[in-house]
Amino acid sequence: MDSSRRNVIVSAPVLRPASDNCIHTKNVFSLLDLTEEEESFHRIKKHMDTCPVCESAFRKFEQKNLETKVFIPKPQIDSETKMVFESEVHELFKTFDFNEKTRLRKKIKSNFKKIDMAGLDFVKNLGSKNMLKTYALGAVLFVILRQFFN
Repeated sequence: MDSSRRNVIVSAPVLRPASDNCIHTKNVFSLLDLTEEEESFHRIKKHMDTCPVCESAFRKFEQKNLETKVFIPKPQIDSETKMVFESEVHELFKTFDFNEKTRLRKKIKSNFKKIDMAGLDFVKNLGSKNMLKTYALGAVLFVILRQFFN
């Protein structure tokens, strides 16, 4: 058993002094993915403010991250594709109205047109042949009932 322990001890990684090594260094990189509202962000940030090893590792990582972004090419569209895209988008905007005020204005206008049409239909019905017959019948009934009850 002593020989197996020696093998384990010999094969174990050699740790650097505490000033060069921190077990939290691997967690510091998650700061890039966290939002400031999360509790983990504040905990890691607080540790980073007190630990120079983690702060140094994070600054190096940030620097490398910024350096690699320089080499990422910006997407460019050839002129033919750009013209086709612009014409299709223009046609889409003609077809679909995404402006909230314009949509509301059109909706109000259509509702007023419906009300206006209902009013016109009402007036037309008041002056139709059937209504004129109804008015005449009502007047005759009124005269007969008035004479009968007087």
